[in-house]
Amino acid sequence: MAVLITGGAGFIGSHAAVEFLNKGYDLVILDNFSNSKPCVLDRIRQITGKDFRFYQIDLLDKPAVDKMFDECPDIDSCIHFAGLKAVGESVSKPLAYYHNNLTGTINLCNAMQEHGVKTLVFSSSATVYGDPATVPIREDFPTGNTTNPYGETKHMIERILKDLQFADTTWSISIDAADAFYSPLNAKPELLEIPFGNFDDSFMHETHHEYNRDCWMFFGEDRYKVGPRGGEFSYYTDYDQQHCLDVEGMHGRVFEDQVAEYHMTYIIGNDQPSYQSMDRIKEASMSMGYKFEIKDFRVKGEEAAVLISNIGVAPIYRDAYVAVGGVKGEYSLKNLMPGEEVWIHVKGEGVSAQAVPAIECAHLVPGQKIEYKADVQ
Repeated sequence: MAVLITGGAGFIGSHAAVEFLNKGYDLVILDNFSNSKPCVLDRIRQITGKDFRFYQIDLLDKPAVDKMFDECPDIDSCIHFAGLKAVGESVSKPLAYYHNNLTGTINLCNAMQEHGVKTLVFSSSATVYGDPATVPIREDFPTGNTTNPYGETKHMIERILKDLQFADTTWSISIDAADAFYSPLNAKPELLEIPFGNFDDSFMHETHHEYNRDCWMFFGEDRYKVGPRGGEFSYYTDYDQQHCLDVEGMHGRVFEDQVAEYHMTYIIGNDQPSYQSMDRIKEASMSMGYKFEIKDFRVKGEEAAVLISNIGVAPIYRDAYVAVGGVKGEYSLKNLMPGEEVWIHVKGEGVSAQAVPAIECAHLVPGQKIEYKADVQ
């Protein structure tokens, strides 16, 4: 995988490039040379003895940024240095600074999002703190009282990135939020339109079918289609901790049945290795979340048709696609609910009867893959 450095020919960017290359990273450097020189790239190569890919691109040129990501599908993270940076000049040219720094960053973030790149380090500035009460400035000092347009662009970008992070994160909110005492959801039901999941902090305890179930139902039986449902085992008693995964169940309920009833995706298994075998823990884990089965696979020339079903208890909450020979279908498995199946058509060079179908997702951690069940002749 590769790291993208924007503004990589600049002073800080070039030093960062040297460090990353020396540590063995593959690099893609982007710069428009508005405040740097091409000879810097030669110096980086001389110092490190290593090469890298370079794109002379202005972040204001969104099509060019998209093309770069298309040509470099191995980019999985970005360090963002690019931007106008002179305090005095920003005072005399505020529109240029707002346009360049904000629009350029938004273009970059849009391109990253469209290409499944979600790791970003943003080079901000101490100017976001304005006139601090004391020096040195501590990171927990309040921001936003900026004194110049340059500092304000940095502060605004920080706000944009925080909002982007929140909007792109799948949250799970405690089912206790159903209680008017704990949250405003009763008074403001429109808040339920926010796509969050739910979390049950005492799953399967003895009286779970009473208070807890009422809370679950407050959010609606189909809430799992919006966001993931998860939880942890009851911390009320040692007995619950020790027996919640017993094959025969506890309190008259079996874990797998409860998982199916509430469409659970994950559980925090407090100290379960102390009470259950790893085989049993794996078996219980496999009963949660999505589970895909390929039921039919047909190929004709460079076209394939794949019949896939979700035999799990919940959907996958990120975009994932069936691929054949490296060619992805257009249908996102995020839309495939439990018990549903769909034919997915894949067409393109690389598709063949010898190709093995795969499920690709840009949100997996290194080494992770999405497996599936199949019995196709």
